[in-house]
Amino acid sequence: MVFLMETKTLFDALRHCAASSATVNDCTGVLPLMSRNFAPIFRGRGLMTLALALMMHGCFVGGTSDGEPKAFADALSKLESAKALLEKGEYLEAKTELEKLVNDEGDYSELAVALNFDPVAKDQARYMFVMANTLNQINDWLETLSTLLGIAQQFGALPQFAPGMTPQAWIGEVDARLEAAGGSGLVASTLDSFVKEFSDFFAGNATILAQVKQNPDFSITFQHLPIKFKALPFELMDMKGEHDLAEALFLDSVFLVADGVMQMILATDFSIDFGTTEAFTHIFNQVDELFATDNPPLVSILSNVAATVLASQNKLLGLADAEAMKTAGVQFATAMDDLSKALNFIITETDDQTDDVVALVEQDDRGFTIQLNIDFSATPIVNIDTLDEIQFNINDEVMDGVDNIAAAFAGDTAVRINWSRDLVPLISVLTTALVRSGFAQAVIQAVLELSGQDASAIEDLDSLLSSSLVNEDLISGVLRGVIPDVLEFDVGQYFKAPKGWLRDWLPFWTLPVTMAVTDTTNGKTVTEYVESWDDVRLLLEFECDDSLSPAGDTDPTNAPRNPETGAEDFLCDGPSEYRAIDMDHFTPEYFPQITTTEFRVEHSRSDGVDYTDNLREMADLAAQSSLTVEDIQPPTSTEFGLRADLVKSPLGMLAFRDPTLSGILYIRLVDTNDETKVYDLGSNVFFPATNRSLNALMQGLFQNITNLL
Repeated sequence: MVFLMETKTLFDALRHCAASSATVNDCTGVLPLMSRNFAPIFRGRGLMTLALALMMHGCFVGGTSDGEPKAFADALSKLESAKALLEKGEYLEAKTELEKLVNDEGDYSELAVALNFDPVAKDQARYMFVMANTLNQINDWLETLSTLLGIAQQFGALPQFAPGMTPQAWIGEVDARLEAAGGSGLVASTLDSFVKEFSDFFAGNATILAQVKQNPDFSITFQHLPIKFKALPFELMDMKGEHDLAEALFLDSVFLVADGVMQMILATDFSIDFGTTEAFTHIFNQVDELFATDNPPLVSILSNVAATVLASQNKLLGLADAEAMKTAGVQFATAMDDLSKALNFIITETDDQTDDVVALVEQDDRGFTIQLNIDFSATPIVNIDTLDEIQFNINDEVMDGVDNIAAAFAGDTAVRINWSRDLVPLISVLTTALVRSGFAQAVIQAVLELSGQDASAIEDLDSLLSSSLVNEDLISGVLRGVIPDVLEFDVGQYFKAPKGWLRDWLPFWTLPVTMAVTDTTNGKTVTEYVESWDDVRLLLEFECDDSLSPAGDTDPTNAPRNPETGAEDFLCDGPSEYRAIDMDHFTPEYFPQITTTEFRVEHSRSDGVDYTDNLREMADLAAQSSLTVEDIQPPTSTEFGLRADLVKSPLGMLAFRDPTLSGILYIRLVDTNDETKVYDLGSNVFFPATNRSLNALMQGLFQNITNLL
């Protein structure tokens, strides 16, 4: 009965729509009624098209009193003309025309609303608008970049930070030079405004594609779709062929990831307090020493400058906008879901795939292969003769990994992203496809040649890299050889309730010391108290035996020096005088500040988390799991710092404020008595990262890369 009543309502609406006095707006209410009542009946595209055609015959084709063409016919005509513009590479003109068909509430709403009566045509307009908008915007960005490069050339070197100059005066000098170089319009711009513009662009495109990806029947075929930029006198590539739901989902995932990255930047605090004159003066003096001295103490200077910046800027790189970070998590989750849906859509397609831009070319019990059909024949910077098809071999491992990543970002508390299980298969497939096809080598070669560099080495490698020797198994083997199955990432909990950010993940730093400076002039003694930044540094120590060096230096906070050049080194693997040893770390003997109240206050997060607790490593990790002490053999911690871990570490050791990276990082590392190993994979339990396990991970990564090379 309800269905019959709603059907009568529908036909009453159709009869009113067909009246000679009806307007387009009188007809727009018909589509929701038809969709709700007759979608189960009109399953076939042909029947739906016939039904829509009957509706449009009454509403749009019957003619008007003044003989003007109807809105629907105008909309279809404009759609075809916009497509022709896009196929000629006239992006701005195509965007302008398509905007009239996409925006239902704009100045041309009659055309846009009329096109709603053909869902496929409407989605074609949306998809083409996104393509035209993107390519036009990239051209605009490249022009802006070219302008900035020109300004940089005229600007020259930064002004000297003269003795007695304040940071504000130095910034004023920079602004004056920018204005003289023609960049006055950019002086007022901020990083936030640029990033916000990027974010709005990516999110806007994703919003439009969100409607397209709801239509499984979406499809549009281009005879020619050139990708070209004003900065290049040639066409880069041609993406002609059929674009369907798979391409729309892939494109949407790209915009979502890009917007997620922009949201993370917007969530980051980049504010700088230029009132800290002593700190800025010290930084500039250190930088001058770095470039003005032969064999400068590089490690010491970098540690001092980094610590000075962090200690003087108490908000820099912190979390400024938790909501933006939450939005980033939503965008990443949706992007991975799009990728999963795109792959599943491809393997279920039954139409002819020969003209698809992303096509299914093979499928068996082991998985399936998809191919990118992109034409590079018009591009002089790519040797088309050496370029093979770009093919991706997808198996169940890859599909499961994509689904796990999507679930983790969506906040599934039972899922953590596993490096070996989830990330390695996906990275291997992407890397193999780009290398085997020769595409990666072609891009590198083109960049080298355009910059005037010798690209012959890339040409010599191309035949080897493009051979069957390079495959997913080889790439995954290398990746797992460098980083075994020891990492997991709990991203869901972080993006749901972000606490802490980049600043909190960095190493500890010490604080400046207030010094009394006395000046006696004309019999008067004046005492000023100033902050000394000379000894500010990161908590960095080396396991180097320097006892045989000329200086007899055994302080672990000092970087090893090459006895021949005197230059500081980052490693304890130099001459025999600098052999690696095993020692305790981060004790008050060399960092007395770590026991002070000032240090505790400096290294506390705004919500009260005290990061100095991370210097008090837990002595018994067995309490966190079913493992026994004998299984993991944890060293006993000091009140502050780490006991020797039975491993001679060539890299410097760092004390991190939050080694868990706000609860994201889990590490499966087990202490071992074997001095030749940094870690042992004897446990199946992933623990939240600690300073001990994170340093062990970095040492193991360094050793594995060294062994590989």
